[in-house]
Amino acid sequence: MGLLAYYILSVGFVCFVWWMFLRACAERVRRWAVDNGFAIIDLRYQWIRHGPFFFVLGHRAVFRFTIKDGKGRLRRGWIRTGVWPPARTEARWDEQVGPVRMSWSIPLTCVIGGLVLMIVGVFHGVLVPGNAGVSGAPSMQSASLLIVGGVCLAAGIVLGLWRWRAGAADDIDDPPEG
Repeated sequence: MGLLAYYILSVGFVCFVWWMFLRACAERVRRWAVDNGFAIIDLRYQWIRHGPFFFVLGHRAVFRFTIKDGKGRLRRGWIRTGVWPPARTEARWDEQVGPVRMSWSIPLTCVIGGLVLMIVGVFHGVLVPGNAGVSGAPSMQSASLLIVGGVCLAAGIVLGLWRWRAGAADDIDDPPEG
């Protein structure tokens, strides 16, 4: 029971920290909009598609936004911001970047990471003395590495197929009405 409680608390803590991070980033975007005289109509965090921002570290977030400018026009774009270190807020308008598609970096990262985890899982059970169970079966750590690696590999393949199939059809969606 103790191990299960530890996992539940750990996952809960990570989710709470992520939620606080996204709230802080969204607040920075709202502040940017007010400082520039815009009214935010729609603001969405981008989990997979980072738009024109190729490289996004874990301490930065990318949002897709729709704003109303001072003249009443609706404009759409992408914005990257963060909370640590004090990161500047960078906005790119759709007129500047054109159609944006998901990059290949996420599917490739998943595939490579999954393969590495699976290889480590296999060699962990074979090369490290004392890791095989009483019956010679792989240890729990080896099995866990194989399972997590398989899930990462499958996710990478699915995302890659989605990216390949979408091609040019994965362009930016239409702005909301209003």
